[in-house]
Amino acid sequence: MDLALGAGQQVPHANIKEEAQASILGLKQERNDLSLSKPASNDFSKLKPKVINKERTARCALNSFKSLLPQISNISDDIPVFQQFQEEIEEICNLEEIARVSVGIFGTTGCGKSTLINTLLGEKKYLPTSAMEASTSVIIEVAYNKSDVPEQQLCAEIVFIDQNEWQDEIRHLHQDVVYEFKNSKEGEIIGTNPDSLTAQAMTKLAAVYPDLKAEKLAKMKVKDVLKINPLSDVLGKITTIHEPRSNINKFHKRIKAYTDSGNSSCKASAYWPLVKLVKLYLKCPLLATGLVLVDLPGLGDSNSARGNVALNYMSSLDHIWIAADIVRAVDENIAKELLGKSFKRQLAMDGKCSAITFIMTKIDSVVPQEIIDSRGLSSTSLKSELGQLRKLDKERKRVNDQLQQESKESKSNKRKRSDSTSPCQQSQSDTEMTTSERLKNTFKQLSQQRNDLNTLITKKCIDERNTYTQARISEQYEQGFIELDEECIREENDSLPPILQDNLPKKLNIFCVSSRAYRKLKGWLPMNQEFPAFNDLDSTNIPNLRDYAIGLARGKNGRIVENIITRYNILRPKLIAWAVKQDIDIPLSLNQIIDLRQALNTGLGEFRKACEKVINKLITNMRSTNTRKIGNGIVKIDLAKWIEDTILSEEFSIIQMPVGTFKATLRRDGVNIKKGRKTINWNNAFADLHLKPITKPWKDIFQNKMVELHDACAQELKRHLHEFSVSYQKSLLEHDYMPGIKLIDEIPFLEPLICEKVERARIVFNTHARKTRQAVEPMMKKMMLPIYKECLQY
Repeated sequence: MDLALGAGQQVPHANIKEEAQASILGLKQERNDLSLSKPASNDFSKLKPKVINKERTARCALNSFKSLLPQISNISDDIPVFQQFQEEIEEICNLEEIARVSVGIFGTTGCGKSTLINTLLGEKKYLPTSAMEASTSVIIEVAYNKSDVPEQQLCAEIVFIDQNEWQDEIRHLHQDVVYEFKNSKEGEIIGTNPDSLTAQAMTKLAAVYPDLKAEKLAKMKVKDVLKINPLSDVLGKITTIHEPRSNINKFHKRIKAYTDSGNSSCKASAYWPLVKLVKLYLKCPLLATGLVLVDLPGLGDSNSARGNVALNYMSSLDHIWIAADIVRAVDENIAKELLGKSFKRQLAMDGKCSAITFIMTKIDSVVPQEIIDSRGLSSTSLKSELGQLRKLDKERKRVNDQLQQESKESKSNKRKRSDSTSPCQQSQSDTEMTTSERLKNTFKQLSQQRNDLNTLITKKCIDERNTYTQARISEQYEQGFIELDEECIREENDSLPPILQDNLPKKLNIFCVSSRAYRKLKGWLPMNQEFPAFNDLDSTNIPNLRDYAIGLARGKNGRIVENIITRYNILRPKLIAWAVKQDIDIPLSLNQIIDLRQALNTGLGEFRKACEKVINKLITNMRSTNTRKIGNGIVKIDLAKWIEDTILSEEFSIIQMPVGTFKATLRRDGVNIKKGRKTINWNNAFADLHLKPITKPWKDIFQNKMVELHDACAQELKRHLHEFSVSYQKSLLEHDYMPGIKLIDEIPFLEPLICEKVERARIVFNTHARKTRQAVEPMMKKMMLPIYKECLQY
């Protein structure tokens, strides 16, 4: 705030000063209304023009400061005020980096997720689809490529697991093989059952060590296995791949070499068991918004390193998309079963209930009659169309019968005319041909009408199924949180109203899309594949999903845009005040200057003290709230109830669990992930038992109470700022001192900054809270490891 008061200093380099002064005065020509009001609607399609306008405004502000920065830098060493100008401009320019908005996508087997991602990216194949469909698929992160080098338009980073991670993986696999070998009958060849632990272990190990056999492995030690192929050139390393845009097929093949597990006949060592993560950097407009797509097929991956990466991603994602085949989504209760109770608890505690989006794929896969029968459409919305269809079928049959009869008579008459062709007979033949052609044309027209009507019926069936599925998925999703709420209420044994449901989205985001129809319309599929129910790109809903994704990115980056505009509006008047002499060269006596400075220092001192009190009050309230609500919610676990909720529960299933599975889970430190089966995670279940009593108070504190406390803090800070403004304005009433007036004019622009900084503090606090919650499961694992090892001895 001292910038304007010290603006009358002399510049030793007059010409440089004049250049800077001219550039600064250029700011005066720019429009003043850079700060735009915050839109009230959440509908991206309505917000789009305003959002784009605001982004352009922020871009203009950044460009203005970037052009000014070199001139200010040249004289900042000589003038203290310019050093501060330079620092503020550099801080604003550093805000240019767009925020990363991560969207994790996972789904059921065969739901077409890989095709969906490639379609959204606008390419036939960016991602290696075969790897994504395999049980050993890796995690793939897709972000924007900032490089302008033509040879690097396509970039990939292959991240390998390190030595310790691979050693742990071999240890688990080795233990599986040894266990089956010890329990096999004499002469029995282990690993012949493809579903056995040994077969699954050898699939991975044989890929890296092609000559290694199960019987030989069972008699080896882990350190001996590692000596076969040290893999020092791969483990813990990152391999980078670059290709120009024109070599996309080559780029795809090079990635596939690291991720494809399908070529089991290859005698050379394969890389896919060692790959932890693949990062793709692409020149895609969708990604230019800051959107990062994270493909998470590894949520059911038995590779512990990849599983850990997947879990880490899940906890840090901004949004989660769940893809499911629309044909099976409702029957498989995807919204309730795929998101387990523990995962829903995490969403509730982290305040991410509304971060879930469901993507129903393969809406082009439709059998109209099945939908008509199941939804009773023959007597409702499709009654008229089905009636027309029956009439057309009858008419087609009548015309076809006439055509067949005409054909028979024509052949008979042709035999009779074979010996002689009089003019009269020739005329009769022409008439028969005319009748036959007329019938064929009629039949062709009726067939076309039937096809058009069938397409219309198919469209209506698709729309009906989409509407029904969206309603049922929403119900299932909400029901899952209702059950979690009821459990929390039973756990606390109180009569408090449910709060987990309070922050559920009023309308769950559910998209029903057809990637194949979109790709067909784009000319990416063979000509023999037809999707007549989809006559334009919009009918596939892919463009809607893409706009929605862009909206998610712009929503998060909107705060950065607002911050740029606000800080521009604060700094711009300071710069202009320095450059415009008539604003600063106002004669004041020494006493007047001393009075103004004293009034300013007094006001600032009172403002700082008031701010400290407000912040200390916030901290005190946060601590007392946490202690009262969460601390009191942590109770001693009832052992009998604990056994019922764990050992005898469905999550553990220890009583019904086969001995082999039980031992395998112990060997894997309490986590057993098998393809096509429910994941066993004892550590997560143990953690869930501790988190269950505090779920509701935790959610109430971090998603409700903390918001209230921080909002109240921001309002108090703004009130004290206003009081300072009023107090200092009284000092300016006696003197028409323009720098002081301009300082007062800056204060309204400081209010958004206060709100932004308080909100950032709340977000940081919530981030630490989320990390605290996430630390419970690793802590439970650490505590249980000695017990797991002891149980393995029996």
